[in-house]
Amino acid sequence: MSEPRLHKDAGPIGLLFSSISAMIGSGWLFASLHVAKTAGPSGMWAWVVGGVAVLLLALVFSELATMMPKSGALVYISHVSHGVMVGRVWSWLLFFAYVSLAPVEVEAVLTYANNYLPGLVDPHNGVLTSMGFIVALIVLAAIVLLNMLAIRWVLFMNSAATWWKIAIPALTIAILISYSYHPGNMAITTGDGGVTGIFSAV
Repeated sequence: MSEPRLHKDAGPIGLLFSSISAMIGSGWLFASLHVAKTAGPSGMWAWVVGGVAVLLLALVFSELATMMPKSGALVYISHVSHGVMVGRVWSWLLFFAYVSLAPVEVEAVLTYANNYLPGLVDPHNGVLTSMGFIVALIVLAAIVLLNMLAIRWVLFMNSAATWWKIAIPALTIAILISYSYHPGNMAITTGDGGVTGIFSAV
C-alpha cells in the first residue's frame, strides 16, 4: 500500500511568513528587558551568540527536513535516530509545548493590554484578575477558532499579521532611536557585564 502524500496547500511565501511570525512573538520586548537586566551593556553580545546558535540549529533542521519530508517530522526524526521510546517521549514533550503556547501568548497580550485597559492583571502578584481571566478565555477561544480554519485561510491571515509584526518592532526601533537616543542608557543597567552575564542572558 502506498504511503499517503501530504497536501501542499502552503506556498513558499506562506511558509516563510509562518516561520517569521513564529519567531516574532511576545518575547521581543520581554527578552530585551531581561537581557538588559542580566547582562547590562554586554547584552548586545548575548544577541549575537544567541543568533549564531539559532542559525546553526536552523541549518540542522533544514537538512533534516529535506531528508525526511514527512508530517510530524520532529517526532519522526527522533524516532528514526534514537528509537521508539525517545520518539514517544519527544512527541509528548512537543504536545505539551504546543498546548501551552497559546495560553502563554494570551497572557503576554493581556500583560501588554493591561497598560491601556487596567484591571486585567493584578499589579501586586502579576496574575490575571477575574476580568482578566474572562478576557483570556475569550481571546483563547478566538485563537482556537482561527486554528480550526483551513490551512490556506490561516496562512493568508498570518501573512497579513506578519507584515504588522515586522512593522511594529521596526517602527518602534526607528522612533526610539530618532526621538530619544541616549547612549548613556547603556551604562545605567550594569547587570553582570561579563561572560557569565552574556551566557545567562542567552
